[in-house]
Amino acid sequence: MIIGIFIFIIGFIPIVLAVSTFRLFNGSEFSVILLFYMLFISIWQFSVSVLYFPALFSEETILFLFRLFRMGPTFSVTVIFYLVIIILDHNTHYFSMKLRQFLFNRKVFYFYAVWSLFVYVINWTPLGIKGLSIVNNKTLELHFYFPVYGVFNIVYLLHVAVFFLFLICLIIVAKQVGNYYVRRFLKAYAIYSFLLFFSGFLNFMPQTGILFSSLGIILFSSMIIFEFIKMNVDKTNQYNSLLERQKKLDYAGSLSSSLIHEVKNNVQVIKGFNKLIKENTALDQKSEEYFELVDKAARQLKEIVENYSLYMKQEKLTFAMVDVNTLLEETVEMVNESAKENGVMIKLYFLQKNIKAYMNKPNIQQVFINLIKNSMEAIPPERITKTIFIMVDHQQENLVITLHDSGTGIKNNQLEEVFSPFTTTKEQGMGMGLAFVKKTILEHRGDIHIKESSANGTKFEIIIPLYPLAE
Repeated sequence: MIIGIFIFIIGFIPIVLAVSTFRLFNGSEFSVILLFYMLFISIWQFSVSVLYFPALFSEETILFLFRLFRMGPTFSVTVIFYLVIIILDHNTHYFSMKLRQFLFNRKVFYFYAVWSLFVYVINWTPLGIKGLSIVNNKTLELHFYFPVYGVFNIVYLLHVAVFFLFLICLIIVAKQVGNYYVRRFLKAYAIYSFLLFFSGFLNFMPQTGILFSSLGIILFSSMIIFEFIKMNVDKTNQYNSLLERQKKLDYAGSLSSSLIHEVKNNVQVIKGFNKLIKENTALDQKSEEYFELVDKAARQLKEIVENYSLYMKQEKLTFAMVDVNTLLEETVEMVNESAKENGVMIKLYFLQKNIKAYMNKPNIQQVFINLIKNSMEAIPPERITKTIFIMVDHQQENLVITLHDSGTGIKNNQLEEVFSPFTTTKEQGMGMGLAFVKKTILEHRGDIHIKESSANGTKFEIIIPLYPLAE
């Protein structure tokens, strides 16, 4: 009985891990699937533990619980199948598309889910499990029940054996996941699941199989704990690095604010005295031209200072879950009139429905207004094809948006510089649009980069986490 209690307690380890993963990704689809998978692993362990309570429960009760808990290994195979589908849904690699087309798609999943239910139902009949028999292990001094399997138990074995095929596919497709931490975690998950289910097959050995299965659960949970902690630490370090960088920017902003204040005061003095001298002094044409130049330089300096002040202005951002599709539709509607005037066509594509992300809506909206405006200005009037393509998708826990224009492109040596304040390739530009974009995306724990650029156009890629980092 003590062994049974020990095995039962071990069964809670995967549940604790699943809840921790769920909290880390704040309810993402990825974490929900892992939650179900670990839950079924725990139920699997519970099915083993009930066999060790012959003195506590009747044979009929133990047989009922064993059949009930056998949903664990049965449906965990189905969950892994669905996990592969989710990863493939966000991947455009040729091999992934073919794999999704022929095997890992939702039609096949629905069929496999029904098949899994059929396999589970068989366990409730004598064809699957006839009953229980008492096993006395004199070496280990153990006294427990062991199931007597029916003629259709081969169906269950084949069902569980397919799990190894799914794990191989998971390892292959996990290599194509964009996020490094998730990719590494999934690969480890699949490899450790191999070991877990191999030990599970030893359950069919009446003498020591059940103990080996429990040992497999312990090893699986221990290794997953290590991978989970490693991923959690890496993500936290990444977040802390962003916070540290933001603190430095805040400090630089405070110094810059003081400098901006002094410059604005001096600009006002220059403009005031320039106006006073022009009004009270008889000037020849040459002198008037000089004073006009001074006034123009003062106005330009004032405009630069105001732009930089707007860029450095720090306000507390309010974040919430926002419908990204609606946000971008509204943004395109705002700039559509300006686009029509310039003969530019904006095309918006949503690869997924109902995408929601944790963001500050006004600032992100301004980000895309700036990007679209910047792209429109980069398209020369004489260009025949004037288009801006915006594609929206999500990959695991990240929102991924690409914006591709048909402009003149950006030189290779300016690809990173364009995101710095006052760096511009336009004659009349102030160089603040893309600087604001970069700053805002960083505040959302995301990133923006130029994926490609040529004389035929520029392609931006924006990545923003869908969910807030767990506290």
